[in-house]
Amino acid sequence: MIELKKPVESWDEMVFAGKNRAYGAFVLRGRYALNLLSGFLAGGVCLCLLLYAPQIWQWFKKDADELKTAELKTVKYTELAPPPSIEKLITPPPKVQEVQKVVKYLPPKVTPDEVAEDNVPTVEEVKQNDTGSENMEGTGNVVADSPPTENLGAEPANEVFSVVEEMPQFDGGMGALGKYLSKNMKYPVSARRMGVEGTVYISFVVSKDGAISEVTVLKGIHTDCDQEAVRVITNMPAWKPGKQRGIPVNVKFVLPIKFKLG
Repeated sequence: MIELKKPVESWDEMVFAGKNRAYGAFVLRGRYALNLLSGFLAGGVCLCLLLYAPQIWQWFKKDADELKTAELKTVKYTELAPPPSIEKLITPPPKVQEVQKVVKYLPPKVTPDEVAEDNVPTVEEVKQNDTGSENMEGTGNVVADSPPTENLGAEPANEVFSVVEEMPQFDGGMGALGKYLSKNMKYPVSARRMGVEGTVYISFVVSKDGAISEVTVLKGIHTDCDQEAVRVITNMPAWKPGKQRGIPVNVKFVLPIKFKLG
């Protein structure tokens, strides 16, 4: 025969076994866990309300203030002055005065004595007199101004010109000058590291014999780049000198040197 196991009785059933369960204590015992959970939940809600009550009050107060500021306000408009007329704003063009041609008449020159008509020679008298067919030697000395003793083609002083008739030129032209610069120019390491680019303007003087002197920086971009440009210009070979009236002269020359990272 199979024996059936009895279900395990709860603690409340064991306590109230054989007792009057309708008295009410049994029901209270059975709902104890539910009542305990409900009490904990209610207490937690009350505690949260107490902690967050100031913040909730600020929210409600902020909404009330926004409603007050959202009320319609009456705006009073003042009467504005009418705009000025367009005719006053437009200035009329200046009046051009017509230039009138005035002819100036010179007054006649009045001589104190009248010219006697009897002194005028007749045609017959002119034919009878010799009007200069013979060469007459004079007794006076002819004095002529002597020409200037200055040598107009002399070489001028050590003056530095900016523009002359024949400007100085690099041997081989500007193309050869560009090749010389690209071959001898070295990009400074510091400027390359910093990413410096730009154009350096160098001023120098091409002397009468083509030598380079007075090398200066008119506009620079970086100390190392400026020094490199001055070095290359100073070490350039002699140029063809500039000429004024066919004579070699000193000429000031400005050369832009461009630094660009490739």
